[in-house]
Amino acid sequence: TALFWYWVKRSQFEEGKSWLLRAAAAPAQPRLRGRVLYGLMHMYHFQDDQPSAAGCAVEIQSLAADSADSWLLSVGLFSEALTAFELGHLDRAQAVATRACAAAIDCGELIEQGGPLMVLANVALARGQQSEALILYDKSIDVHRTAGDAWGLSVLLSITAGLRVVRDDFGTARRHAAESLLLCESLEDPRGIAWAL
Repeated sequence: TALFWYWVKRSQFEEGKSWLLRAAAAPAQPRLRGRVLYGLMHMYHFQDDQPSAAGCAVEIQSLAADSADSWLLSVGLFSEALTAFELGHLDRAQAVATRACAAAIDCGELIEQGGPLMVLANVALARGQQSEALILYDKSIDVHRTAGDAWGLSVLLSITAGLRVVRDDFGTARRHAAESLLLCESLEDPRGIAWAL
C-alpha cells in the first residue's frame, strides 16, 4: 500500500491497480485494507472509472464505521466527494467534502484537509463562482505547502494557473505554472508536466 502514491505520481495506474487488486484479495486489518482501497480509488479515479472509485469510497467508510478510525473516515469521505464531483453530483460533492474537511481536522493529519478543500473549490468553479473557488484553492495550496506535499501542490498550482489566465491575472498564472512545472519535473511526473506546460 505504501507504493500507491508512487504509481499515481508516475502515472503507472495499470501496474498499481494490478498490485492493489491482489492486495485487496488478502485478509487485512481495517486500516491496512482501507489503505489498499484508498490506493485503488486513486487508480480508478485517474483512469476515469468513477463508479469503481465510488465503490472503494463506500467500503472505506464502512471500515471506518466498524473500526472507529478517524483517518479512514476522513479519506473515505474525501474519496466519495471526489467521485461525486466527477460524476456531476455537485450538491452531494459539496456536502460530503464539507464533512470530509471536518473529519480531516478530527483525525489530526493536516494534509487530509487539502483534498476536500480542492473538491469544494472545484464545485465552486463548476458553479461559476471563480472568486470563491480561488479562495478555496489557495487554502488547499497553503495546506499542501505546510504539509510538504509537493505532488498535491503541483496539481493545485496547475489548476489555479489556468483559472488565473481566465481572470487575466497572467503574472500569477505564470508563476504558478512555472512552480508546478518545476515540482513535476523533480517528481518525474509526466502527467503533471503536461498539465503545467
